[in-house]
Amino acid sequence: MSWGDLLAILQGAVVTVTLSLTGILIGLPIGLALAVLRWADVPVAARMVAVYVSILRATPLVTLLLLLFFALPNIGIEIDPISGEELQALAERIFATPAEVVERAKHALEYRAP
Repeated sequence: MSWGDLLAILQGAVVTVTLSLTGILIGLPIGLALAVLRWADVPVAARMVAVYVSILRATPLVTLLLLLFFALPNIGIEIDPISGEELQALAERIFATPAEVVERAKHALEYRAP
């Protein structure tokens, strides 16, 4: 392995960490907002969030990436491949998870209440 190979690996690691942190920073506030909507028991909003979370949790990440990669240019949205599809899919996964976690915690607390 040459120094050029190690440099390429290091650059890839920097891109990976940057995308992960950006996805977390975008996804976490949105996920918490969705969780609050679901917890507040607003009937229409809670149901829409529940359907959204169910769809995202059941869809493989590769499917989301392919969908974004091929669908967005068809509707006129051009995104840089590195910063676009991966970040979008990562952010969607990250903010769908907290919404589900808070909902399950709510049901667990209701179950334990005397």
